[in-house]
Amino acid sequence: EIYTLSLHDALPILRTDASMRPVDSSGAVCYSNLYVVGDMLAGTNRWDEKSGEGIAIGSATVAAAAASEAKEK
Repeated sequence: EIYTLSLHDALPILRTDASMRPVDSSGAVCYSNLYVVGDMLAGTNRWDEKSGEGIAIGSATVAAAAASEAKEK
């Protein structure tokens, strides 16, 4: 039997807060200086959703704004 592993299968799938920072199972931010975007987001499957790069672009926009705001503080 042959099993192929896609890049998507190898990526960690992470939940995030509204600023795209990874959270643990209780919802607490794990790393305040790390942002999760694109295929690494929990609940995304761009092939089934036919969302193309939309998830990556949308989540990167939110993460960039959050990182910029954090830098200003």
